[in-house]
Amino acid sequence: MPYRVNPLYSGGQRAYNKAMKMIACCYGTRPEFIKIAPVVLALRKHPNLRTVLVCSGQHRELLEGIGEDFGLKPDIELNIRKSIGDTDNLSELTSSLLLEFSKIFIKLKPDGVIVQGDAASAAFAAIAAFHQQLPVYYIEAGLRTYDLFQPFPEEGYRQMISRISSVLFCPTDIDKKNLLNEGIPGNKVYVVGNTVVDALNIILASKGPALPWQGRALTDKKIVITLHRRENWGVPLKRILSSLKKIRDNNRSYKFIVSVHPNPIVKNVVESYLKDEQGFELITPPNYRKFISMLGQSYGVITDSGGIQEEAPSLKIPCLVVREKTERTAGLATDWSMLAGTEEKRIFSGFAWLKDWKIPKGHNPYGDGKSALRIAKIIYEQI
Repeated sequence: MPYRVNPLYSGGQRAYNKAMKMIACCYGTRPEFIKIAPVVLALRKHPNLRTVLVCSGQHRELLEGIGEDFGLKPDIELNIRKSIGDTDNLSELTSSLLLEFSKIFIKLKPDGVIVQGDAASAAFAAIAAFHQQLPVYYIEAGLRTYDLFQPFPEEGYRQMISRISSVLFCPTDIDKKNLLNEGIPGNKVYVVGNTVVDALNIILASKGPALPWQGRALTDKKIVITLHRRENWGVPLKRILSSLKKIRDNNRSYKFIVSVHPNPIVKNVVESYLKDEQGFELITPPNYRKFISMLGQSYGVITDSGGIQEEAPSLKIPCLVVREKTERTAGLATDWSMLAGTEEKRIFSGFAWLKDWKIPKGHNPYGDGKSALRIAKIIYEQI
C-alpha cells in the first residue's frame, strides 16, 4: 500500500545529525490528534529531538483540516482506508494498521514511538513498535472499566498497550493506581494530567474567529449531543434516541444540537429517529475549533464520547454520559459528569441532573494545561 510523505518533511535530516533522536508520533483518529498535538509542539522545543507525525488515516472525514488550529500537518500518511475502505471489520482494520506501521518503523528506525489513547491506531502502532523492540511512550494510560466489552474494543486495546509500554503517562492518580494494581512498575508511571486541557488552551489562545465566553448559557438553552460508541450500536442507540425525543417533549424550551457521526451505522439510525423532528438540529461534525465554540455556548452536553467528558470541565458545562460504564471516573467523583447508562428511566434522571447542575468547587480533575510540557520533559530526559 503506497503511503504519502509530506513534501515539507525532510527525511534525510537524521543522516547528517547523528546526535538527534527521532520520535514517531502516531495517530489515526480525531481525538488522538487533538491530544497528541500539544505533545508534538512541546517536543519540538527540545534540542536534539525530531518528531515525525505519522497518520494512519483511520478516520478520514473527521481528520480533515484538524491540524490547522495547531499549525501541524502529518509528515507521513498511511492512507489505510484507501485499500480497506470504510469497513467496520476490526480484523481488516487492525491487520492493515499493524502492517503499515511496521513498514514505516522499519524504514524510519525511530528511537521511540508515541501513542495516545485507546483507538485501533494507538494499539497497533504500539504493537508494531514492540515488534521492532522500540520504546513505546503511552499518553493517557491507566483508564479502566475492567469490562472488555464496555467500551469495546477500546478497553482491550488500552490494557494491551499498557503491558508493552516503556513509559506510561496517566491523567489522574486514579489511573496510576489502576496500573500499579496491575503490576506495572511504579518507575514507569507518571501522573501528568490530560493533554486535552492543553489542546483546549491552545485553541482558546489562538488567533482566528473569536470564541465565545466559556460557561453555561443560561438564557439560550442549547444541548449538544454526540453519539458514536460501538457498544451502543443497535438497540442501545435506539433507546437513547427514543429517550431524547421524550425528553424534548417535556422540555420544549431547550434546543438539541446533534453532531451526527459519519459512520453509516450511526448516521442512518440517528437520522431515522431525529431528522425533521422539532427541537432537534442535526449537523455535520464541525472542525474542532467550531465544536469547542459550540460546546462553550451550550447549557450542557449529552454524549457517549470519552474526550468530551474531559473537555466539559474546562468549558464549565455538565456532561451527561449515555454509556453503561465509563473510565473517566474523576469527572464522576467531582460532579462534572453523570453516568446515565442507556435505559430510558436513568437518562430522564440524568437530564434532570443536567438542568439543575451547578459548577463544582475545586480544580479541573483533568489537569492544569501543562501536561504536554511534563511529558516532553520526561521523554527528553529518558530517550
